[in-house]
Amino acid sequence: MSNLQADDAEAFYYALDNVKLTSVGIDIGSTTSHLMFSRVHLKRETQRHSTRYVVAAQEVLWRSRIRFTPYLDHGRINAAALGGWVDDDFASAGLTPDDLDSGAVILTGEALKQHNAKALADVLAAKAGEFVCVSAGHHLEALLAAYGSGSAALSATSALRILCIDIGGGTTKLSLIDRGAVQHTAAIEVGARMVSFDGSGVVRQATPAARIMLDTGSPVPGAPAPQPGAPLDATVRQALAEAAATQILAVARRRSDTVRPSLLLTGRLHPAFECFDAVTFAGGVAEYIYGREDRDFGDLGADIAAAVRVVIDAGGLPAPVLDPGTGIRATVVGASQSSVQVSGSTVSVPAETVLPLRNVPVLHPAVDLSGDFGQAAITAPVRDALDSAQDPDSPIALAFHFGGPPSYSRLHALAGGIVAALDDAGPAASLIVVVDRDIAASLGGIFADEFAVTRPVLCLDNLELRPFDFLDIGRPIWPAGVYPIVIKSLLFGSSGDPDGKAATP
Repeated sequence: MSNLQADDAEAFYYALDNVKLTSVGIDIGSTTSHLMFSRVHLKRETQRHSTRYVVAAQEVLWRSRIRFTPYLDHGRINAAALGGWVDDDFASAGLTPDDLDSGAVILTGEALKQHNAKALADVLAAKAGEFVCVSAGHHLEALLAAYGSGSAALSATSALRILCIDIGGGTTKLSLIDRGAVQHTAAIEVGARMVSFDGSGVVRQATPAARIMLDTGSPVPGAPAPQPGAPLDATVRQALAEAAATQILAVARRRSDTVRPSLLLTGRLHPAFECFDAVTFAGGVAEYIYGREDRDFGDLGADIAAAVRVVIDAGGLPAPVLDPGTGIRATVVGASQSSVQVSGSTVSVPAETVLPLRNVPVLHPAVDLSGDFGQAAITAPVRDALDSAQDPDSPIALAFHFGGPPSYSRLHALAGGIVAALDDAGPAASLIVVVDRDIAASLGGIFADEFAVTRPVLCLDNLELRPFDFLDIGRPIWPAGVYPIVIKSLLFGSSGDPDGKAATP
């Protein structure tokens, strides 16, 4: 074999085991918005003959400047202006939406509320390309901040349990990270943008959370809440900052029971949150806490950071504070570099499947695949899951945790049970069967060769899914033959209040 042939062969086999994706992360928050393009290098695991791909390297290709989120009247975010910024950023980076393999748009704080979210989702998804998802949710943002800030990597290398506190404009997110893995997440409605004001100190906007801060637990209980159009009293401003810092640091001081229930956005705090070895900060306010920012942006960010620093400097936390390296850009880093998975190269995708597929709901049939099972044990739970689908005529994904040996009889029983449920449902759009083991090709072969399925059935493996997830499935990347997958959670507003506002105490 000539040297040229050897080089070609080496390059070919390298491409089989290595995938490089171009990704975008767009973070639209209460106070600021920004964008980042990244290249993510995924490498196939070689242990145990797995076809799972893991992140081997990440590279920032281009990042936008941090801009103030533009608002219209009545608290609505200006979606058209944001769309224009995205166009400008693509042009400045020398990229087009067609260059992207994956990505995510993250809506947080004010952007997450219903009167903003749907308009922003429509505009930004159209601007950023066919395979970029629009994701929202407090748990998702906490997860992305944990990874994007560097806290997860710090936990992995130090073997520490880290409490990451991401302080943004509208909310504060908490993540408990153990040896690099995020164990628990939560969010409270406390942030720098509770009150915003102009250069002369006149209040522009105040949220219900600001009044909750002043009702109890502040140095001036019962003080009047800030009113738009009126000057912000210096004493009230200081009281708000100190009360906010008290709520933000409650878990870090192992006083979770002092967090106001009316400020909790994600339910009761898990007791494990108080078991940590170190604390990190992320988000815009972190830049002040770590001394990387000193400008006044017309909100409480600098004031809250100063109040937090007083507690830290006085030794008020039971664990050391570490700097993970990234503050205000933590979420957008996480969105651009941590939101993508790829299915293993042993997938089964019928030739008639049209890709990409977007916003495919994931259903989780209540089946136990860890022991012995027959076809009958599969059919009823799958039928129930299909019956719960809001639109049975659109693509649907069924997710399974496959325990035990991948024997032919067990795979045949799983496929047969699914087919029986599909026969009851009738022909419709594509069905995606997702398993967390490296068995998709074998399962797909059984569907194709032994059952007369009336709709296309795609089988994907090596993906980890949770309830309420949605999938975007891209076109295959050759020669590896992998399919880029973005897993996302769509949540517009809160279930308790259509505007996502804090309840009264």
